[in-house]
Amino acid sequence: MDSLAVTSVSSRRRIERARSWLESREPDEELVIVGATVGAANELARQVASRNGAAFGWHRISLPQLVSIVAAPELNRRGVVSLTRIGTDAVTTRLIHRLRVDGRLGRYSSVSETPGFPGAIANVIVELRSAGVRSNEIEAVVPDFAPIVREYERELAEGGFIDWPGTLELAASAIAGSDRHRLVGLPVLMFDVPVRTEAEAHAALAKVRKGEVDGILSPRFLSLNIPGFILDTAQKQGLPTMFHGFFFVERGGLVAYSAADSQLGRQAARLVDKILNGAKPADLPVEQPTKFELVINVKTAKGLGLPIPRSVLLRADRLIE
Repeated sequence: MDSLAVTSVSSRRRIERARSWLESREPDEELVIVGATVGAANELARQVASRNGAAFGWHRISLPQLVSIVAAPELNRRGVVSLTRIGTDAVTTRLIHRLRVDGRLGRYSSVSETPGFPGAIANVIVELRSAGVRSNEIEAVVPDFAPIVREYERELAEGGFIDWPGTLELAASAIAGSDRHRLVGLPVLMFDVPVRTEAEAHAALAKVRKGEVDGILSPRFLSLNIPGFILDTAQKQGLPTMFHGFFFVERGGLVAYSAADSQLGRQAARLVDKILNGAKPADLPVEQPTKFELVINVKTAKGLGLPIPRSVLLRADRLIE
């Protein structure tokens, strides 16, 4: 297996699994370790080397570094510069000032001089662009906000800049293309890499190919519609998927295993009833879920050519056929 993604609530288990994968590689094999930070990737490599001796050809980088390396040829071809977060904040601060002076901030004028306002606006714009939303789509929903986004897009175009969502998009396209950077073809370990937006998920998953991984586990409580994006990508690439709830399994995911939502609702209702009747929240014991549901999409399994053992099917609470 040339790609590995490990998920567990236990950091010890994640580290052990990552170490095991690295120890299974040849000491002179070229590979990529993508960590939450460069320091984290370096520390993992150091731990393995201290136990098994030195290794050569291990590239240790963060996800932003990988994205920048892969996107660099296209950035050079277009003659644009990728903005850092500080640069994005600076561009947003300048355009907010200009719109305020011109009287074009609408209902935001009254709070536009509040400390932190430009940073908050920058956060919103980056999140919207990470989800693929542009100014023309915002016009009908939030008319007062559309001019700010349009001005932001104009600043990028005139200044020869590209922001983080745009850089991610270029990197994902480069990874999917035929003329890919040499790092893209190497075995890769992604260790505790934070994925906060759909654009980051796109860049991370673009490297995954059928046969390189056993499947994709979509963790709970991801922001935006990352689980939906994971499902869509996995279906296109023929990859098995596992989700926390049955919602995405009903829409083509392979399997879900989680606490039963119906029981959690009843537990919450009982606690609310006790509080409304005078109980102190601090006196109530913490309740853990006691019922878990296993849901399997048999139709998806057949489409993937994955035989599900009869023993597993018999344990399932629900089969989707």
